[in-house]
Amino acid sequence: MPEASHERPAPRPAARLALAVVPAVTAAVAVGSALRTNAWTAWGVWPMESKIGSGTSFADLANITATAQCISRGWDYTTCDPYGRLFQPYVVLPARVLSALGVDMSATPALGLALACCYVVGVAVLGIAVARHWRGSLAGLGAAAVVLALASIAPPAMLAVERGQVELLTFALVCIGLVLLPARRGWLRVVGAVAAVAAVVTKFVAVGALAPVVQRRRPSWPAAAALGAAAVFCVVLLPDVIQASRAARTSEPGTTRPQLGAVTLPATWLSADPIGNIPDPSVTEHWGVLLTISALATVLAVVVAAVLLAPSRTTGLDGQPVARWLVVGGTGILLPVYVLGLAHDYRLVFVLPTLAGLCLWAGATRGREQAVAIALAVCALVAIATGAAMIASPGGFLLPRAGLLAGDIALFVTLVAGGGLWLRGLLTREVRHVA
Repeated sequence: MPEASHERPAPRPAARLALAVVPAVTAAVAVGSALRTNAWTAWGVWPMESKIGSGTSFADLANITATAQCISRGWDYTTCDPYGRLFQPYVVLPARVLSALGVDMSATPALGLALACCYVVGVAVLGIAVARHWRGSLAGLGAAAVVLALASIAPPAMLAVERGQVELLTFALVCIGLVLLPARRGWLRVVGAVAAVAAVVTKFVAVGALAPVVQRRRPSWPAAAALGAAAVFCVVLLPDVIQASRAARTSEPGTTRPQLGAVTLPATWLSADPIGNIPDPSVTEHWGVLLTISALATVLAVVVAAVLLAPSRTTGLDGQPVARWLVVGGTGILLPVYVLGLAHDYRLVFVLPTLAGLCLWAGATRGREQAVAIALAVCALVAIATGAAMIASPGGFLLPRAGLLAGDIALFVTLVAGGGLWLRGLLTREVRHVA
């Protein structure tokens, strides 16, 4: 815990409440405006053609509702995507639920709006958590609220809304789980555990949010139970996990323009400007080697981060269970897919929990440790702000290679730091109050 002499008077409850809602209100206004005007290009997002008769395509959600329609009619549901994309196994479970409820493609716009609301709920959970656990000054809390608000309307989030990505529901459940699993009251931990397992059911990648459970200190029983249930679910459905990875083409060449991954940094660096979605031929010829080198370099960097972020340098974070869960759990979702291949940029919304945790860390400490927390928070903000900048016109923007590389480096630093904190907790007994 930071020394008492370093702590400032906590903001008043009314001030906390006012600042707590800033991120959610900002996200709601931006998302609502984009849905109403269909001006996705203003956010750098390339909208897909609508197949459902609405302004917004909700293309990924339409895949689920179309699959539900095929299941209801007894058709081959592996070929039902309206856009003719490869079959994604993750659509089957939600499609079966929708089919049982009698839902078909006509419900896509309403469900897309519901997913957008889920995103706003997730942002609200983070805003409230930051205000609730803030230990710094009112000015510091205001700055944290503004930073979180700006990050919540970054292009990756708008891309996820336009596509109607089910990961918006996953995001909301993850935020609830990460905030409640380290709570002091047992029933809140149970609610957090249920939310975390539900998140994994919606998307396998959410199992990484439970990374803080895996440590040398004994976790709470709801956290351990959540990890066990999530692990069983993933093992039972392992063939679907593998098929989903293949269908997502995670090992095929790509740049930072539409995707994220450790390999996009060298791929974008070695390709000529202007950068397209696919690297230059000279890069794609050696793609397998680049994948391997990038993965090994990231793993090595995590080990280095674990050494640099020693317990004596992270007392403000280790003294805040919620902050540590947000940082380690948020990076735990992204780091595995980052190392193993490529993922679509909308997944950068999971940087938001990490950013919230870093803001809490910065508010709870002073001196060099605070400088480290602020630097990492800036990296997280840059990473999400530069993601999914897909088009230049009409009315959009297209980052040059320097901007893309800045985002790549910022994401690398953010994820490596989170991985280092997790590794340190796995190998030492110095971590306190994390579960």
